[in-house]
Amino acid sequence: MVRNLAFIPAVCVLASCGNAHYLSGGADALPPFERGGDVVVQEVGDAALMELEFDGVERLKENPVDPAGASIETLLSIPGFPEELAGRIVAEAGERRFARRWIERLTPPERSELYRYRDYLLLPEEHPVRLSCRLTKDGISAQSGGREEGYLSCSAGGWKALWRSRRVAEGNGSAYYLSGSAFSGALRFHGGTFAPDFALGLVFGGSYQSYVFSSTYPFHNPRWIAGSSSFYAPAVYGAAGEFWRRNVRGAFVAGRSRTYHSDHFELDGELLYGGRLALRLGAGEFGLSGFAGAFGSGAAAYSIDSRWRSGALDLGFELASRGRGEPGVVSALSYRVADTRCALSLHAIPSGMAGRFCAVSGGTLDGKPSHGGAAIVVEREIAARVRVRGAIDRSVRTDGLDGRARHTARAECEKKWRNALVKLSWSWSKDAREDIIPYPGAGSQAFDRMTSIGLLSDFRIAGGTNLRITIRGLGKNASTAFLLAPVLSMSLLSGHLRPAASLALYRTFRGKPVCYFYEPTLKGNYPWRVVSGDKERCVFLVSYIINGLSVSSKIALEMKRVPEFSFQAAFDR
Repeated sequence: MVRNLAFIPAVCVLASCGNAHYLSGGADALPPFERGGDVVVQEVGDAALMELEFDGVERLKENPVDPAGASIETLLSIPGFPEELAGRIVAEAGERRFARRWIERLTPPERSELYRYRDYLLLPEEHPVRLSCRLTKDGISAQSGGREEGYLSCSAGGWKALWRSRRVAEGNGSAYYLSGSAFSGALRFHGGTFAPDFALGLVFGGSYQSYVFSSTYPFHNPRWIAGSSSFYAPAVYGAAGEFWRRNVRGAFVAGRSRTYHSDHFELDGELLYGGRLALRLGAGEFGLSGFAGAFGSGAAAYSIDSRWRSGALDLGFELASRGRGEPGVVSALSYRVADTRCALSLHAIPSGMAGRFCAVSGGTLDGKPSHGGAAIVVEREIAARVRVRGAIDRSVRTDGLDGRARHTARAECEKKWRNALVKLSWSWSKDAREDIIPYPGAGSQAFDRMTSIGLLSDFRIAGGTNLRITIRGLGKNASTAFLLAPVLSMSLLSGHLRPAASLALYRTFRGKPVCYFYEPTLKGNYPWRVVSGDKERCVFLVSYIINGLSVSSKIALEMKRVPEFSFQAAFDR
Protein backbone atom coordinates (compact mmCIF):
# COMPACT_ATOMS: atom_id res chain seq x y z
CA MET A 1 0.00 0.00 0.00
CA VAL A 2 1.39 3.34 -0.92
CA ARG A 3 0.51 6.54 0.85
CA ASN A 4 3.76 8.30 0.32
CA LEU A 5 2.06 11.24 -1.36
CA ALA A 6 0.48 11.86 1.96
CA PHE A 7 2.83 11.32 4.82
CA ILE A 8 4.39 14.78 4.65
CA PRO A 9 1.04 16.60 4.98
CA ALA A 10 0.12 14.16 7.72
CA VAL A 11 3.25 15.00 9.63
CA CYS A 12 2.45 18.66 9.17
CA VAL A 13 -0.98 18.31 10.72
CA LEU A 14 -0.70 15.46 13.17
CA ALA A 15 2.52 16.57 14.81
CA SER A 16 0.52 19.42 16.32
CA CYS A 17 -2.79 17.69 16.99
CA GLY A 18 -2.31 17.16 20.71
CA ASN A 19 -3.46 14.13 22.66
CA ALA A 20 -4.22 11.15 20.43
CA HIS A 21 -7.13 10.06 22.57
CA TYR A 22 -9.26 13.02 21.53
CA LEU A 23 -9.96 11.64 18.08
CA SER A 24 -11.41 8.58 19.76
CA GLY A 25 -13.31 10.79 22.15
CA GLY A 26 -11.18 11.06 25.27
CA ALA A 27 -12.48 13.67 27.66
CA ASP A 28 -9.01 14.41 28.95
CA ALA A 29 -7.67 15.67 25.64
CA LEU A 30 -7.88 18.66 23.39
CA PRO A 31 -9.23 18.67 19.84
CA PRO A 32 -6.91 18.85 16.84
CA PHE A 33 -6.69 22.05 14.85
CA GLU A 34 -9.98 22.67 13.15
CA ARG A 35 -9.92 22.92 9.40
CA GLY A 36 -13.32 24.55 8.90
CA GLY A 37 -15.53 24.81 5.86
CA ASP A 38 -12.79 26.00 3.54
CA VAL A 39 -11.34 22.60 2.78
CA VAL A 40 -14.07 20.98 0.73
CA VAL A 41 -12.34 18.98 -1.99
CA GLN A 42 -14.00 18.87 -5.38
CA GLU A 43 -17.47 17.40 -4.83
CA VAL A 44 -16.75 16.03 -1.36
CA GLY A 45 -18.16 18.05 1.52
CA ASP A 46 -16.42 18.48 4.84
CA ALA A 47 -18.75 15.99 6.51
CA ALA A 48 -17.79 13.14 4.19
CA LEU A 49 -14.11 14.05 4.34
CA MET A 50 -14.03 14.24 8.11
CA GLU A 51 -15.86 10.93 8.33
CA LEU A 52 -13.04 9.40 6.29
CA GLU A 53 -10.49 10.91 8.63
CA PHE A 54 -12.35 9.70 11.69
CA ASP A 55 -12.70 6.25 10.17
CA GLY A 56 -8.98 6.18 9.38
CA VAL A 57 -8.12 6.83 13.01
CA GLU A 58 -10.63 4.21 14.17
CA ARG A 59 -9.10 1.63 11.83
CA LEU A 60 -5.63 2.47 13.05
CA LYS A 61 -6.83 1.81 16.58
CA GLU A 62 -8.34 -1.51 15.54
CA ASN A 63 -5.12 -2.48 13.72
CA PRO A 64 -2.25 -1.15 15.86
CA VAL A 65 1.28 -0.58 14.63
CA ASP A 66 4.27 -2.62 15.80
CA PRO A 67 6.79 0.07 16.83
CA ALA A 68 9.67 -2.42 16.63
CA GLY A 69 9.51 -2.35 12.83
CA ALA A 70 7.86 0.99 12.20
CA SER A 71 9.33 3.99 10.41
CA ILE A 72 9.24 7.53 11.75
CA GLU A 73 6.46 8.41 9.30
CA THR A 74 4.37 5.45 10.46
CA LEU A 75 4.68 6.50 14.10
CA LEU A 76 3.85 10.08 13.18
CA SER A 77 0.69 8.82 11.50
CA ILE A 78 -0.63 8.32 15.04
CA PRO A 79 -2.46 11.53 15.97
CA GLY A 80 -0.29 13.73 18.14
CA PHE A 81 2.65 11.31 18.43
CA PRO A 82 5.80 13.28 19.41
CA GLU A 83 8.43 13.41 16.67
CA GLU A 84 11.33 13.27 19.15
CA LEU A 85 9.95 10.07 20.69
CA ALA A 86 9.41 8.56 17.23
CA GLY A 87 13.09 9.13 16.42
CA ARG A 88 14.18 7.51 19.69
CA ILE A 89 11.98 4.45 19.11
CA VAL A 90 13.23 3.92 15.56
CA ALA A 91 16.84 4.27 16.73
CA GLU A 92 16.47 1.80 19.60
CA ALA A 93 14.16 -0.67 17.86
CA GLY A 94 16.34 -0.68 14.76
CA GLU A 95 19.17 -2.25 16.74
CA ARG A 96 16.88 -4.65 18.65
CA ARG A 97 14.07 -5.24 16.19
CA PHE A 98 13.41 -8.82 17.21
CA ALA A 99 13.45 -8.23 20.96
CA ARG A 100 11.15 -6.25 23.21
CA ARG A 101 14.09 -5.10 25.32
CA TRP A 102 14.37 -1.94 23.21
CA ILE A 103 11.59 -0.51 25.36
CA GLU A 104 13.83 -0.84 28.42
CA ARG A 105 16.30 1.51 26.73
CA LEU A 106 13.77 4.34 26.90
CA THR A 107 13.76 6.64 29.91
CA PRO A 108 10.81 6.40 32.34
CA PRO A 109 9.24 9.64 30.99
CA GLU A 110 9.62 8.32 27.44
CA ARG A 111 7.97 5.01 28.34
CA SER A 112 5.16 6.86 30.08
CA GLU A 113 4.65 9.02 26.98
CA LEU A 114 4.76 5.93 24.73
CA TYR A 115 2.00 4.15 26.66
CA ARG A 116 -0.30 7.13 26.21
CA TYR A 117 -0.67 5.80 22.65
CA ARG A 118 -1.13 2.14 23.56
CA ASP A 119 -4.43 2.05 21.65
CA TYR A 120 -2.50 2.52 18.42
CA LEU A 121 0.64 0.45 19.17
CA LEU A 122 1.51 -3.17 19.81
CA LEU A 123 3.15 -2.91 23.23
CA PRO A 124 3.78 -5.47 25.98
CA GLU A 125 0.64 -5.69 28.09
CA GLU A 126 0.30 -6.33 31.77
CA HIS A 127 -2.32 -8.97 31.02
CA PRO A 128 -2.23 -11.73 28.35
CA VAL A 129 -5.74 -10.74 27.20
CA ARG A 130 -6.73 -7.19 26.23
CA LEU A 131 -10.41 -6.43 26.68
CA SER A 132 -12.12 -3.18 25.76
CA CYS A 133 -15.86 -2.55 25.81
CA ARG A 134 -18.24 0.38 26.05
CA LEU A 135 -21.94 1.15 26.00
CA THR A 136 -23.19 4.57 24.92
CA LYS A 137 -26.77 5.79 25.22
CA ASP A 138 -28.47 9.07 24.40
CA GLY A 139 -30.89 10.44 26.95
CA ILE A 140 -32.74 13.70 26.39
CA SER A 141 -31.65 14.58 22.89
CA ALA A 142 -32.45 16.75 19.92
CA GLN A 143 -31.91 13.62 17.84
CA SER A 144 -35.19 11.84 17.15
CA GLY A 145 -35.49 8.64 19.11
CA GLY A 146 -32.05 8.81 20.68
CA ARG A 147 -29.37 6.22 20.05
CA GLU A 148 -27.67 3.25 21.70
CA GLU A 149 -24.27 1.93 20.69
CA GLY A 150 -22.24 -1.01 21.96
CA TYR A 151 -18.60 -1.87 21.29
CA LEU A 152 -16.49 -4.88 22.28
CA SER A 153 -12.87 -5.68 21.43
CA CYS A 154 -10.86 -8.66 22.65
CA SER A 155 -7.32 -9.62 21.65
CA ALA A 156 -5.01 -12.40 22.81
CA GLY A 157 -1.80 -13.43 21.11
CA GLY A 158 -2.32 -13.21 17.36
CA TRP A 159 -6.13 -13.28 17.58
CA LYS A 160 -8.54 -10.39 17.67
CA ALA A 161 -12.32 -10.00 17.72
CA LEU A 162 -14.39 -6.83 17.29
CA TRP A 163 -18.11 -6.19 17.57
CA ARG A 164 -20.06 -2.96 17.26
CA SER A 165 -23.80 -2.35 17.23
CA ARG A 166 -25.92 0.76 16.86
CA ARG A 167 -29.65 1.11 17.42
CA VAL A 168 -31.78 4.14 16.67
CA ALA A 169 -35.49 4.68 16.22
CA GLU A 170 -35.32 4.15 12.45
CA GLY A 171 -33.27 0.95 12.50
CA ASN A 172 -30.20 -0.84 13.80
CA GLY A 173 -27.05 -2.46 12.52
CA SER A 174 -24.12 -4.55 13.73
CA ALA A 175 -20.59 -5.10 12.46
CA TYR A 176 -18.25 -7.98 13.28
CA TYR A 177 -14.58 -8.69 12.65
CA LEU A 178 -12.39 -11.67 13.57
CA SER A 179 -8.75 -12.28 12.68
CA GLY A 180 -6.14 -14.83 13.61
CA SER A 181 -2.62 -15.86 12.60
CA ALA A 182 -0.82 -19.17 12.19
CA PHE A 183 2.66 -20.48 11.43
CA SER A 184 4.41 -17.72 13.40
CA GLY A 185 2.42 -15.07 11.59
CA ALA A 186 3.17 -16.35 8.07
CA LEU A 187 -0.57 -16.78 7.52
CA ARG A 188 -3.37 -14.54 8.69
CA PHE A 189 -7.12 -14.90 8.26
CA HIS A 190 -9.86 -12.28 8.37
CA GLY A 191 -13.61 -12.60 8.55
CA GLY A 192 -16.58 -10.29 9.00
CA THR A 193 -16.20 -6.64 7.95
CA PHE A 194 -12.79 -5.35 6.90
CA ALA A 195 -11.21 -2.87 4.48
CA PRO A 196 -8.73 -4.01 1.80
CA ASP A 197 -6.22 -1.30 1.04
CA PHE A 198 -3.74 -2.06 -1.72
CA ALA A 199 -1.20 0.01 -3.65
CA LEU A 200 -2.33 3.62 -4.15
CA GLY A 201 -5.97 2.62 -4.19
CA LEU A 202 -6.88 2.71 -7.89
CA VAL A 203 -8.15 -0.87 -7.95
CA PHE A 204 -9.05 -1.45 -4.33
CA GLY A 205 -8.44 0.82 -1.37
CA GLY A 206 -8.81 4.29 0.03
CA SER A 207 -5.20 5.34 0.37
CA TYR A 208 -4.96 8.00 -2.31
CA GLN A 209 -6.09 11.52 -1.48
CA SER A 210 -5.32 14.87 -3.11
CA TYR A 211 -6.56 16.78 -0.08
CA VAL A 212 -3.62 18.73 1.30
CA PHE A 213 -2.98 18.89 5.05
CA SER A 214 -5.46 16.10 5.68
CA SER A 215 -5.07 13.59 8.49
CA THR A 216 -6.36 10.91 6.13
CA TYR A 217 -2.91 10.93 4.60
CA PRO A 218 -0.68 9.18 7.10
CA PHE A 219 -1.60 5.50 6.96
CA HIS A 220 0.85 4.78 4.19
CA ASN A 221 2.54 1.70 5.61
CA PRO A 222 1.27 -1.67 4.33
CA ARG A 223 -1.71 -3.00 6.24
CA TRP A 224 -3.32 -4.74 3.27
CA ILE A 225 -6.36 -5.98 5.20
CA ALA A 226 -7.56 -3.66 7.99
CA GLY A 227 -10.28 -4.88 10.31
CA SER A 228 -13.14 -2.41 10.62
CA SER A 229 -16.34 -2.28 12.61
CA SER A 230 -16.78 1.41 11.81
CA PHE A 231 -20.06 2.97 10.69
CA TYR A 232 -18.45 5.74 8.67
CA ALA A 233 -16.68 4.32 5.62
CA PRO A 234 -17.27 1.40 3.20
CA ALA A 235 -15.98 -2.07 4.02
CA VAL A 236 -16.18 -5.63 2.72
CA TYR A 237 -18.36 -8.24 4.39
CA GLY A 238 -16.73 -11.58 3.72
CA ALA A 239 -13.40 -13.35 4.21
CA ALA A 240 -9.75 -12.65 3.40
CA GLY A 241 -6.39 -14.30 3.79
CA GLU A 242 -2.80 -13.06 3.78
CA PHE A 243 0.50 -14.90 3.50
CA TRP A 244 4.19 -14.01 3.77
CA ARG A 245 7.10 -15.98 2.36
CA ARG A 246 10.45 -14.22 2.63
CA ASN A 247 10.19 -11.32 0.15
CA VAL A 248 6.82 -12.33 -1.26
CA ARG A 249 3.46 -11.28 0.16
CA GLY A 250 -0.03 -11.92 -1.08
CA ALA A 251 -3.68 -11.47 -0.16
CA PHE A 252 -7.06 -12.70 -1.40
CA VAL A 253 -10.47 -11.14 -0.69
CA ALA A 254 -13.99 -12.32 -1.36
CA GLY A 255 -17.25 -10.81 -0.15
CA ARG A 256 -19.80 -8.07 -0.71
CA SER A 257 -19.42 -4.35 -0.19
CA ARG A 258 -21.05 -2.92 2.92
CA THR A 259 -22.06 0.68 3.65
CA TYR A 260 -23.94 2.27 6.53
CA HIS A 261 -26.95 4.17 5.20
CA SER A 262 -30.11 5.50 6.89
CA ASP A 263 -29.19 3.94 10.24
CA HIS A 264 -28.64 0.42 8.92
CA PHE A 265 -26.05 -1.54 6.94
CA GLU A 266 -26.61 -2.25 3.26
CA LEU A 267 -24.91 -5.09 1.35
CA ASP A 268 -24.44 -5.17 -2.40
CA GLY A 269 -25.93 -8.22 -4.06
CA GLU A 270 -22.91 -8.72 -6.30
CA LEU A 271 -19.95 -10.76 -5.06
CA LEU A 272 -16.57 -9.09 -5.41
CA TYR A 273 -13.29 -10.93 -5.30
CA GLY A 274 -9.65 -10.32 -6.04
CA GLY A 275 -6.25 -9.94 -4.50
CA ARG A 276 -2.73 -8.66 -4.62
CA LEU A 277 0.76 -10.14 -4.97
CA ALA A 278 3.89 -8.14 -4.13
CA LEU A 279 7.63 -8.76 -4.28
CA ARG A 280 10.12 -6.78 -2.22
CA LEU A 281 13.68 -6.38 -3.50
CA GLY A 282 15.83 -4.29 -1.21
CA ALA A 283 14.27 -0.85 -0.89
CA GLY A 284 11.87 -1.51 -3.77
CA GLU A 285 8.46 -3.17 -3.88
CA PHE A 286 6.59 -4.29 -6.99
CA GLY A 287 2.99 -5.44 -7.02
CA LEU A 288 0.09 -6.73 -9.07
CA SER A 289 -3.54 -6.22 -8.04
CA GLY A 290 -6.81 -7.28 -9.59
CA PHE A 291 -10.51 -7.35 -8.72
CA ALA A 292 -13.77 -8.30 -10.34
CA GLY A 293 -17.37 -7.69 -9.40
CA ALA A 294 -16.73 -4.37 -7.66
CA PHE A 295 -17.69 -2.15 -10.55
CA GLY A 296 -21.35 -2.78 -11.20
CA SER A 297 -20.79 -4.09 -14.74
CA GLY A 298 -18.69 -6.99 -13.46
CA ALA A 299 -15.70 -5.91 -15.55
CA ALA A 300 -12.36 -6.73 -13.99
CA ALA A 301 -9.82 -4.09 -13.06
CA TYR A 302 -6.12 -4.67 -12.58
CA SER A 303 -3.02 -2.62 -11.88
CA ILE A 304 0.73 -2.69 -11.59
CA ASP A 305 2.52 -0.60 -9.00
CA SER A 306 5.95 0.05 -7.60
CA ARG A 307 7.39 1.81 -4.61
CA TRP A 308 10.83 2.81 -3.44
CA ARG A 309 11.62 3.56 0.20
CA SER A 310 14.85 4.95 1.58
CA GLY A 311 15.83 7.07 4.55
CA ALA A 312 14.99 10.36 2.86
CA LEU A 313 13.10 9.39 -0.31
CA ASP A 314 9.73 7.70 -0.69
CA LEU A 315 8.14 7.44 -4.12
CA GLY A 316 5.41 5.36 -5.72
CA PHE A 317 3.58 4.75 -8.98
CA GLU A 318 0.43 2.87 -9.99
CA LEU A 319 -1.04 2.23 -13.45
CA ALA A 320 -4.50 0.65 -13.61
CA SER A 321 -6.90 -0.39 -16.36
CA ARG A 322 -10.32 -1.95 -16.89
CA GLY A 323 -9.44 -3.37 -20.28
CA ARG A 324 -10.52 -0.95 -22.96
CA GLY A 325 -10.22 2.77 -22.57
CA GLU A 326 -7.75 5.11 -21.00
CA PRO A 327 -5.81 3.80 -17.97
CA GLY A 328 -5.63 5.53 -14.62
CA VAL A 329 -2.33 6.78 -13.26
CA VAL A 330 -1.30 7.90 -9.79
CA SER A 331 2.25 8.86 -8.81
CA ALA A 332 3.75 10.49 -5.76
CA LEU A 333 7.08 11.49 -4.28
CA SER A 334 8.15 12.68 -0.86
CA TYR A 335 11.55 13.81 0.32
CA ARG A 336 12.90 14.60 3.75
CA VAL A 337 16.26 16.18 4.50
CA ALA A 338 17.45 18.05 7.56
CA ASP A 339 14.74 20.56 8.53
CA THR A 340 12.84 20.44 5.24
CA ARG A 341 10.15 18.07 3.99
CA CYS A 342 8.25 18.12 0.74
CA ALA A 343 5.76 15.96 -1.12
CA LEU A 344 4.40 15.95 -4.66
CA SER A 345 1.47 13.95 -6.07
CA LEU A 346 0.02 13.67 -9.58
CA HIS A 347 -3.06 11.77 -10.73
CA ALA A 348 -5.05 11.28 -13.92
CA ILE A 349 -8.02 8.95 -13.54
CA PRO A 350 -10.68 8.35 -16.22
CA SER A 351 -14.34 7.82 -15.44
CA GLY A 352 -15.10 4.57 -13.63
CA MET A 353 -11.46 3.57 -13.24
CA ALA A 354 -11.22 3.55 -9.46
CA GLY A 355 -12.66 0.75 -7.40
CA ARG A 356 -15.59 0.94 -5.03
CA PHE A 357 -13.39 1.64 -2.02
CA CYS A 358 -11.06 4.11 -3.67
CA ALA A 359 -11.15 7.52 -2.00
CA VAL A 360 -9.56 9.53 -4.78
CA SER A 361 -10.05 13.17 -3.87
CA GLY A 362 -12.19 12.02 -0.99
CA GLY A 363 -14.85 10.08 -2.88
CA THR A 364 -15.60 6.82 -4.65
CA LEU A 365 -15.09 6.91 -8.41
CA ASP A 366 -17.10 3.84 -9.37
CA GLY A 367 -18.64 5.04 -12.63
CA LYS A 368 -18.23 8.65 -11.55
CA PRO A 369 -16.58 11.57 -13.38
CA SER A 370 -12.92 11.55 -14.31
CA HIS A 371 -10.37 13.31 -12.15
CA GLY A 372 -6.96 14.83 -12.64
CA GLY A 373 -4.71 17.05 -10.61
CA ALA A 374 -1.56 17.70 -8.67
CA ALA A 375 -0.60 18.74 -5.16
CA ILE A 376 2.63 19.90 -3.56
CA VAL A 377 3.31 20.40 0.15
CA VAL A 378 6.43 21.84 1.80
CA GLU A 379 7.36 22.12 5.47
CA ARG A 380 10.47 23.73 6.95
CA GLU A 381 11.71 24.40 10.44
CA ILE A 382 13.04 27.96 10.29
CA ALA A 383 13.99 28.35 13.96
CA ALA A 384 13.86 26.43 17.21
CA ARG A 385 10.33 24.98 17.46
CA VAL A 386 9.09 27.22 14.65
CA ARG A 387 7.73 25.58 11.51
CA VAL A 388 6.16 26.96 8.36
CA ARG A 389 4.12 24.93 5.89
CA GLY A 390 2.69 25.63 2.49
CA ALA A 391 0.56 23.68 0.04
CA ILE A 392 -0.85 24.16 -3.45
CA ASP A 393 -3.45 21.84 -4.95
CA ARG A 394 -5.16 21.81 -8.34
CA SER A 395 -7.85 19.34 -9.34
CA VAL A 396 -10.14 19.00 -12.35
CA ARG A 397 -13.16 16.76 -12.92
CA THR A 398 -15.49 16.26 -15.87
CA ASP A 399 -18.48 14.00 -16.42
CA GLY A 400 -19.56 14.93 -19.95
CA LEU A 401 -22.15 17.38 -18.65
CA ASP A 402 -19.99 19.92 -16.88
CA GLY A 403 -16.39 20.57 -15.94
CA ARG A 404 -15.15 21.71 -12.57
CA ALA A 405 -11.73 22.95 -11.54
CA ARG A 406 -10.55 23.73 -8.03
CA HIS A 407 -7.42 25.59 -6.94
CA THR A 408 -6.38 25.59 -3.28
CA ALA A 409 -3.53 27.30 -1.45
CA ARG A 410 -2.73 27.04 2.24
CA ALA A 411 -0.05 28.32 4.58
CA GLU A 412 0.65 27.78 8.29
CA CYS A 413 3.14 29.08 10.82
CA GLU A 414 3.50 27.22 14.10
CA LYS A 415 5.45 28.04 17.24
CA LYS A 416 5.84 25.56 20.11
CA TRP A 417 6.96 26.07 23.66
CA ARG A 418 7.29 23.51 26.41
CA ASN A 419 3.67 23.89 27.48
CA ALA A 420 2.12 25.95 24.72
CA LEU A 421 1.48 26.07 21.00
CA VAL A 422 0.37 28.90 18.72
CA LYS A 423 -0.56 28.32 15.11
CA LEU A 424 -1.63 30.83 12.47
CA SER A 425 -3.19 29.46 9.28
CA TRP A 426 -4.46 30.90 6.01
CA SER A 427 -6.22 29.19 3.12
CA TRP A 428 -7.70 30.24 -0.19
CA SER A 429 -9.66 28.28 -2.77
CA LYS A 430 -11.36 28.98 -6.07
CA ASP A 431 -13.93 26.78 -7.81
CA ALA A 432 -14.80 27.18 -11.47
CA ARG A 433 -17.84 25.34 -12.89
CA GLU A 434 -18.67 25.32 -16.59
CA ASP A 435 -21.43 23.56 -18.54
CA ILE A 436 -20.04 21.70 -21.56
CA ILE A 437 -23.34 20.57 -23.08
CA PRO A 438 -24.29 20.77 -25.90
CA TYR A 439 -20.69 21.59 -26.84
CA PRO A 440 -17.61 22.84 -24.93
CA GLY A 441 -17.79 26.44 -23.83
CA ALA A 442 -21.45 26.82 -24.75
CA GLY A 443 -22.87 26.75 -21.27
CA SER A 444 -22.76 29.09 -18.33
CA GLN A 445 -19.77 29.53 -16.03
CA ALA A 446 -19.73 30.13 -12.29
CA PHE A 447 -17.02 30.84 -9.72
CA ASP A 448 -16.86 30.34 -5.97
CA ARG A 449 -14.07 31.77 -3.80
CA MET A 450 -13.35 30.90 -0.19
CA THR A 451 -10.81 32.50 2.15
CA SER A 452 -10.09 31.52 5.74
CA ILE A 453 -7.72 32.76 8.42
CA GLY A 454 -7.41 31.05 11.78
CA LEU A 455 -5.51 31.30 15.06
CA LEU A 456 -5.03 28.35 17.39
CA SER A 457 -3.66 28.79 20.94
CA ASP A 458 -3.02 25.69 23.04
CA PHE A 459 -1.83 26.02 26.63
CA ARG A 460 -1.02 23.16 29.00
CA ILE A 461 -1.39 24.62 32.47
CA ALA A 462 0.06 23.03 35.59
CA GLY A 463 -2.13 20.55 37.39
CA GLY A 464 -3.39 18.74 34.28
CA THR A 465 -5.38 21.71 32.98
CA ASN A 466 -5.45 22.41 29.24
CA LEU A 467 -6.90 25.43 27.46
CA ARG A 468 -7.28 25.61 23.70
CA ILE A 469 -8.76 28.60 21.90
CA THR A 470 -9.57 28.61 18.19
CA ILE A 471 -10.46 31.78 16.31
CA ARG A 472 -11.39 31.71 12.65
CA GLY A 473 -12.66 34.11 10.06
CA LEU A 474 -14.32 32.82 6.88
CA GLY A 475 -15.26 34.52 3.65
CA LYS A 476 -17.11 32.95 0.73
CA ASN A 477 -17.88 35.24 -2.18
CA ALA A 478 -19.73 38.14 -0.51
CA SER A 479 -20.47 36.22 2.72
CA THR A 480 -18.37 36.36 5.88
CA ALA A 481 -18.41 34.60 9.26
CA PHE A 482 -16.54 34.45 12.57
CA LEU A 483 -15.92 31.47 14.89
CA LEU A 484 -14.70 31.49 18.49
CA ALA A 485 -14.27 28.03 20.07
CA PRO A 486 -12.47 27.68 23.43
CA VAL A 487 -12.07 24.23 25.05
CA LEU A 488 -11.04 23.68 28.67
CA SER A 489 -10.10 20.24 30.02
CA MET A 490 -8.81 19.21 33.44
CA SER A 491 -7.44 16.17 35.22
CA LEU A 492 -8.33 15.99 38.91
CA LEU A 493 -8.01 13.50 41.79
CA SER A 494 -4.79 11.95 40.40
CA GLY A 495 -6.37 11.62 36.97
CA HIS A 496 -9.51 9.79 38.10
CA LEU A 497 -11.83 12.75 37.45
CA ARG A 498 -11.61 14.41 34.02
CA PRO A 499 -14.04 17.24 33.28
CA ALA A 500 -14.08 19.20 30.02
CA ALA A 501 -16.12 22.13 28.71
CA SER A 502 -16.35 23.88 25.37
CA LEU A 503 -18.12 26.84 23.82
CA ALA A 504 -18.70 27.44 20.13
CA LEU A 505 -19.78 30.95 19.14
CA TYR A 506 -20.46 31.42 15.42
CA ARG A 507 -21.65 34.61 13.75
CA THR A 508 -22.41 35.15 10.05
CA PHE A 509 -22.62 38.36 8.02
CA ARG A 510 -24.25 38.65 4.58
CA GLY A 511 -24.86 34.97 3.99
CA LYS A 512 -24.21 31.69 5.79
CA PRO A 513 -20.77 30.19 5.08
CA VAL A 514 -20.45 26.60 6.31
CA CYS A 515 -17.93 25.95 9.09
CA TYR A 516 -17.00 22.89 11.13
CA PHE A 517 -15.76 22.85 14.70
CA TYR A 518 -14.67 20.24 17.23
CA GLU A 519 -16.11 19.63 20.65
CA PRO A 520 -15.37 17.16 23.48
CA THR A 521 -17.31 13.97 22.95
CA LEU A 522 -17.72 10.50 24.36
CA LYS A 523 -15.19 7.89 23.35
CA GLY A 524 -15.84 6.53 19.86
CA ASN A 525 -18.40 9.18 18.93
CA TYR A 526 -18.04 11.51 15.98
CA PRO A 527 -16.42 14.74 17.32
CA TRP A 528 -17.20 17.22 14.52
CA ARG A 529 -20.12 19.63 14.31
CA VAL A 530 -21.33 21.65 11.34
CA VAL A 531 -22.74 25.17 11.54
CA SER A 532 -24.02 27.46 8.79
CA GLY A 533 -25.87 30.14 10.71
CA ASP A 534 -25.60 32.06 13.97
CA LYS A 535 -25.10 29.62 16.80
CA GLU A 536 -24.01 29.34 20.43
CA ARG A 537 -23.32 25.82 21.69
CA CYS A 538 -22.00 24.77 25.11
CA VAL A 539 -20.81 21.26 25.95
CA PHE A 540 -19.94 19.78 29.34
CA LEU A 541 -18.28 16.37 29.60
CA VAL A 542 -17.27 14.58 32.81
CA SER A 543 -15.49 11.22 33.12
CA TYR A 544 -14.58 9.25 36.20
CA ILE A 545 -11.96 6.52 35.72
CA ILE A 546 -10.84 3.87 38.19
CA ASN A 547 -9.12 0.51 37.59
CA GLY A 548 -9.87 0.50 33.88
CA LEU A 549 -13.56 1.33 34.35
CA SER A 550 -14.78 4.74 33.23
CA VAL A 551 -18.18 6.37 33.49
CA SER A 552 -18.83 9.47 31.37
CA SER A 553 -21.70 11.84 30.76
CA LYS A 554 -22.11 14.65 28.27
CA ILE A 555 -24.64 17.45 28.02
CA ALA A 556 -24.88 19.92 25.14
CA LEU A 557 -26.88 23.14 25.32
CA GLU A 558 -27.87 25.12 22.25
CA MET A 559 -30.24 28.03 21.73
CA LYS A 560 -33.75 27.08 20.56
CA ARG A 561 -33.00 23.35 20.65
CA VAL A 562 -33.73 20.52 23.05
CA PRO A 563 -30.70 19.79 25.29
CA GLU A 564 -28.66 16.76 24.32
CA PHE A 565 -27.61 14.28 26.98
CA SER A 566 -25.50 11.14 26.56
CA PHE A 567 -24.09 8.54 28.95
CA GLN A 568 -21.30 6.02 28.50
CA ALA A 569 -19.80 3.20 30.54
CA ALA A 570 -16.51 1.72 29.31
CA PHE A 571 -13.94 -0.82 30.45
CA ASP A 572 -10.39 -1.27 29.17
CA ARG A 573 -7.97 -3.75 30.68
